[in-house]
Amino acid sequence: ALPVAISQLYHGQKRDYTGHWQIAMEFQSPGNPTNEIIARTTTQVLPPHPKPYLWTADDRGLADFVYGAFTLFGPDITSLFYFWFTLLGLSLTQALIAYWRDPFALAVIASGIVAIGIIIPIYTHANAGLPVHISESRMFDPLGCIAMLHLLLSIFRPVRSAIWIHAPALVFQAALLGFLLHTRTTLIWILLSVIVVSLAVTLKRLADGTPTRARLHALAPALLVIAAWAGSVIHQNAVSNSAYLAEIGPRT
Repeated sequence: ALPVAISQLYHGQKRDYTGHWQIAMEFQSPGNPTNEIIARTTTQVLPPHPKPYLWTADDRGLADFVYGAFTLFGPDITSLFYFWFTLLGLSLTQALIAYWRDPFALAVIASGIVAIGIIIPIYTHANAGLPVHISESRMFDPLGCIAMLHLLLSIFRPVRSAIWIHAPALVFQAALLGFLLHTRTTLIWILLSVIVVSLAVTLKRLADGTPTRARLHALAPALLVIAAWAGSVIHQNAVSNSAYLAEIGPRT
């Protein structure tokens, strides 16, 4: 992800998830610390290369995560760390604003944060004792959990905040899940969980003759998550280099 994001951000590479060939080769050279390569490749003047670097791996949306991190915090490996917590902080803020007057919901959200705090040190050192950076895409599942809890709470808990506060908060959480799905496909379990619970509760309330407003509250999270999912797929098909949609496929 690093050479693709650097090529786009600092060298005018087309945003189609390809990179500058020379930058990509710099990152494949063993022995040099990553931050030294980042500093060198973001400042050097590179001649055009006839062959773009095609990223033969899954989840190329990770380049957008790097792009956002470097845009906000500068070209440094620690920027990925700060961006991860920025997204978690924004997600947590949306949930707290929506449920600041609901003690039960706040307890659920707090439990989610405690769980993330317990998982981070275990998960980042679970790779045979070798530390894993928090921005490694396997860490994006915990990053989406507060958004998931918020969307599930909106199905079961009465809305105590104004609709103009609650609705944008739900949209943000669904958009965050769509972005995380774009960066890591296996995150689909979170979106499917929200969709299944939302539709099941909607059908039950329909069978029970529950008022229409309550049914809409239950259905809204599924609709938002489906829209975010569709947006991620549409974006990838519209923006990705044609080679990714042809013989090279999603991965080698």
